[in-house]
Amino acid sequence: MPQLADDDRRQYPRMPLVRGCKLLDQKTARFIPAETTNISQGGLLMRVPATRPFTAGDRVEVAVGWGNVPIAASVKMAGGVIVRVHDIDHVHQALAVRYDHAEAVAEPADSKDRPMQRAA
Repeated sequence: MPQLADDDRRQYPRMPLVRGCKLLDQKTARFIPAETTNISQGGLLMRVPATRPFTAGDRVEVAVGWGNVPIAASVKMAGGVIVRVHDIDHVHQALAVRYDHAEAVAEPADSKDRPMQRAA
């Protein structure tokens, strides 16, 4: 398991992982296509279009696509809060999301590329 750096405040180690995902913006009730950059049991970093500027504190729901399984329906989305926002370029933002519950993003039972265990 990866080790956390001494100055890293994260509770869980993160794993680099690029997967398609979708974000439900609770302010606008719109789904936004996104892509993970890294993921942990406590949250994830994702890249989203900058068409709607997000800010720290915004509430969102996230679903990650695993393998060949379509991205989960909204009933399987994990709630969370945006804790950091960084502009990547003129058309993308990076959003750091902390899940409301650790290990919140469930996966299909046969997924081989998931770095975490299935949520209970």
